[in-house]
Amino acid sequence: MPSTSQTILGSTSHPNGGTTTTVFGDKFKADGYFGFTDGLHTVSFYLNNFTGQVGMQGSLEKEPGDSSWSNLTLSGPTTDYNDSTGGTTKVVTFNFTGNFTYVRATVEFDSTDTNGDGSVSKVLYNF
Repeated sequence: MPSTSQTILGSTSHPNGGTTTTVFGDKFKADGYFGFTDGLHTVSFYLNNFTGQVGMQGSLEKEPGDSSWSNLTLSGPTTDYNDSTGGTTKVVTFNFTGNFTYVRATVEFDSTDTNGDGSVSKVLYNF
């Protein structure tokens, strides 16, 4: 059972249909910040007609800057991102491990979404 559950990225639509655009969520305190040592995290991406990639980044810094972030390997796929091509509408959930002080969501909208119809309704994070 998670200690904390929070929405770390609200509704986000493709800002520029026909181009590849990456959106970074705000930083959120993770279990390492609070001194938890189990390192287990779960994240769910709520996709709506989405074409692109989703991911998570983590930092060990007390005050992370732009260069303080690393892509995290999410369980399930063998890469850092879940590639959801073809206008996917579903909830995808991943686990990842690490004693990060901060995490943030990343969403890359693909250029094949020419109308900019795809969106992520929310990203829910548990630790």
